[in-house]
Amino acid sequence: MFIAKRLTAMAAVIGVVAVGAPVAAASAAGPLAGLGQLTPGGGNSADVCLNGVVDPGPLGPSGPYGVDGPWGANGPMHSSPNPLGNVAGCGGGLAFVLRGGTVASYVQANLASVGR
Repeated sequence: MFIAKRLTAMAAVIGVVAVGAPVAAASAAGPLAGLGQLTPGGGNSADVCLNGVVDPGPLGPSGPYGVDGPWGANGPMHSSPNPLGNVAGCGGGLAFVLRGGTVASYVQANLASVGR
């Protein structure tokens, strides 16, 4: 039940951003503060960063890809590149999706990080 509520909340946030970002981007003179450069028409960008948005899940700062996880400063893989880049500090799962991330790209990034 908790997962269903979380997925519903995530879908609502994605829907709001999907509608609001192109409208705001069309009226803004430059990139939106904190969002990086969004392409017109709702396209994805690799530098989307939602400063101040904290994902409490596995793609957030306390998950495995954050500072407390294996890719963090004290983790066993701290010298390896984080397969998701700076997603944990830039909004977690929402930033991953806005950057064009999919389930397939998530799996491929993780397999590549361990040499498979």
